[in-house]
Order: sequence, then structure tokens, then C-alpha cells
Amino acid sequence: MDTKKKIAIGEWFCALEGIAIAERIHDFYYEEFEDIPEGKKVGDYLLSVVEYKLFCDYEGKPIRRNRFKYFNKAWCSSLDEESKIVLNNSIKSYPKEYKSFLKFLKVPKYTYETYMVFYEVTEDNKLQVAQDMENIQKSLPEKFTYEDVIRIGEEYHCVINLKQHIENGHRTPIYLRVMMGFTNGDFKGKRVLFDRFIYKICEIHR
Repeated sequence: MDTKKKIAIGEWFCALEGIAIAERIHDFYYEEFEDIPEGKKVGDYLLSVVEYKLFCDYEGKPIRRNRFKYFNKAWCSSLDEESKIVLNNSIKSYPKEYKSFLKFLKVPKYTYETYMVFYEVTEDNKLQVAQDMENIQKSLPEKFTYEDVIRIGEEYHCVINLKQHIENGHRTPIYLRVMMGFTNGDFKGKRVLFDRFIYKICEIHR
């Protein structure tokens, strides 16, 4: 797909599964918990995600299930002439389904996403790490940024560096797994605004 073509909120476009209307578009920026490539830094643009509602596939058949999706905007494109013909024919051939789709557009829908972040833990500090995470968890506000997590961790003198994560926990015997969840669209400036913080210290027995 031609990623240079613009997608606008409220307009038809080509999604992976078929022809859809863009509901929302969210821009994401690099944060401390991500793998930041050389030449990039925290706060630099990462990617855009589009939330959308599907009407029909590329054969013009209406999509009846799982119609609300989200995906990387770079893999979507505006309608080309062939897709416009498919869409127009589908609307004419399935007037009841199109009427239902118009009603579906009026129903607010949101997507929820989670990030998993891993940190190396040792046998000597695992109990203290668990206590540090408990302190962070109970001190976080209802909605928080990762910057808040770092700040609170520093206030409690957290024994691990929350700015230094590992790729995954399967290469180290003991690791901390942190899951943070958020509703797409919840941001504070360039930072994701989370509403869930769950942690677990995992041990791999070889």
C-alpha cells in the first residue's frame, strides 16, 4: 500500500482487512521503556495508529463481526480508484448492511492496549524489587505516565534502574515483568497515560 497517501478522520480508507472509516488517529513517541534506535531519543516520533470501523472486504462483502480495529497507520492507505468502485457497488448491493453500518458509526468504541516491560533481577535483590514495585503501585495516581513511574521509583530509591529494561525475560534466570495498560487516545503530551500497573517477578528453572 502507498503509505504516502494521507488518511483523514471520518473518511474512507484501505485497511488490511477491507474498506473502513477512520475513527481516530493517535501519534506515539519514544519513551524510556522502549527500544530506542541509534539517532533517536525519548520524545521523538515513533508511529501513528488508526482506529477504524470496517464496512466491507475487498470483494465488496459486508463485514459483520469484529468491525472495530486498530493498526499501524503506515500499513493503510487512502482509497484508490478500484477500491472506490468496490465500495460504491457494495453500498448499492447491500443497503440494509450499509444502513446498519451508519448506525454502528454512531456507537462510541475504544481499544485498550498493554505494554510489557522486562527488567533484570538478581537473587540478592528480588525481595527488595518486589517491595519497590509494591510501593510504586500503591503510590501511582489513577492515571499516570511512565515518567511518573520513574519519579516514584526514584523517591523510594528503587534498586533497579527503570530506564534500563531488557528485551525479554527469557534470557535471564530472574526478571521483573511489568504490564501497563491504557485506552488508545489517553495521552499527556507525548506520553501515554496509563491506568493499569501490574508486576510479577518471574524465575526460570532450567
